[in-house]
Amino acid sequence: MQTHFNLNELNQFTGSEQFFKHWGNKKLIYTEGMQYLANKLNCYWLIEEIAFVILPRLLKNHLDYFYCIQFFVENDCSAIITIDDGNGNIHFNHKIKWTDFPTIGETVKFYLCDSGSHYCLMLPGEY
Repeated sequence: MQTHFNLNELNQFTGSEQFFKHWGNKKLIYTEGMQYLANKLNCYWLIEEIAFVILPRLLKNHLDYFYCIQFFVENDCSAIITIDDGNGNIHFNHKIKWTDFPTIGETVKFYLCDSGSHYCLMLPGEY
């Protein structure tokens, strides 16, 4: 686990020149900022959760072009992922029983946007 992480590190990402295809869900690509986050904190599991649980549920029940994903770690190291339409209208919440993600008490925000043949997972600064 990465014990020292400041969310401000993610502010360095503005736009993206390289996209990564998800190995298992061919509908998902993600940006350099997401790759950095996953590599830095060894949290590829978060991208997997979005690829295999959240995105299929969205495409089945809430088909839209833009989603806001908020990831919040509780004091007991459980986490909640809230997915909304970007205007605060919540589609659903997804519970994670335990995580070692080092942002307890802070919300990390991601966007998931339709990019034609894929959905692109990105940091807000990359939008």
